[in-house]
Amino acid sequence: MTVRIAKLFAGLACVAFVVAILGRVRAFPHSRLYLHMPYIWLSAFYWQLFIGLVCAGFGFAYFALVRLTQRPLNQTAGLVGFFLVAFASVVWLISSFLAMTHSPLSFWVAILLLAAVNSFLLGVVVSVANLASLFLRK
Repeated sequence: MTVRIAKLFAGLACVAFVVAILGRVRAFPHSRLYLHMPYIWLSAFYWQLFIGLVCAGFGFAYFALVRLTQRPLNQTAGLVGFFLVAFASVVWLISSFLAMTHSPLSFWVAILLLAAVNSFLLGVVVSVANLASLFLRK
């Protein structure tokens, strides 16, 4: 079952990479959602790549650690971590095309994005804790 969790993370990574590449070659509508801080301006392409890299890293880690240690991980925690990360990823990918600069929905999109960030962080923490529990068990 843990290999299935690795496949789920790998599939989500592939979807994120495909959306990032198709957005970069303008196959999708231009995204109006940017993350900007002083001296840093990140378009949707870069955080879509970040989603793909995080999911690919978790997919590889789940697969490699289970194969190397031959011990099963907690399946429930793995699925919860995946679904939290997947929810955040889907919200980020969809909202990048829904965000308008002065639309009445922009407030609700911002609230949804804040919930997605929290979901992503919680999913990463659950997944890392699940992987770390493999080393703590004897």
